Amino acid sequence: MDALKSAVLETRASFDIQNDLKLLDNIGSNLQHLNSLQSSDLKEKKDEINDLKKKLKTLSDTISELKLSPKLKKAKNDLIELENQMFKIANGLTKLNMEINSLKLTYNQDLKQLDDLEDQIQGLKVGFKSKLAESSAEPDEVSEKSKLIKLRLYESLGLKLDSGSKEILVLNKQENKTSVLKVDDSYSEYFISNYVWNNI
Repeated sequence: MDALKSAVLETRASFDIQNDLKLLDNIGSNLQHLNSLQSSDLKEKKDEINDLKKKLKTLSDTISELKLSPKLKKAKNDLIELENQMFKIANGLTKLNMEINSLKLTYNQDLKQLDDLEDQIQGLKVGFKSKLAESSAEPDEVSEKSKLIKLRLYESLGLKLDSGSKEILVLNKQENKTSVLKVDDSYSEYFISNYVWNNI
């Protein structure tokens, strides 16, 4: 019996229990520290989440108030009205451009017609000169006939004329007024043509 007791004591003496206990204490202390840090981080994150939730709710409430605000409704209505006005203006500009193009086309056609009439007048002049050379007609008589033919040409443009007095009645539709031009030697043919053209 004494021999067995002695053997147990010798075996126990061969183990360093104190070092093992210290190691276990250190491990436990480290685990507590890690747990404390984890709890602190978790609380901090929860606080951040709660703060963000509050901010989100505040923003959501603000947006809801703005949607119901009379000022916002008025601003929307004003914006719609402005868009409608812009659409009308764009349509107006398109129509104006079409009218301008149409007027340009008409103007060019009228210019061509005027050129044709002037060519006819020149042709008549040449014809009169040729007839004058062939006949013994007096120059004044030929000039009178030439003026009469020119009056007839102006009449074809829609003008009113008095063959007796050799006067042209010009109606300016844009200004809604009339004027009288006497066709005689005091005005050049270029002046008469421009006057008629600018006042029809």
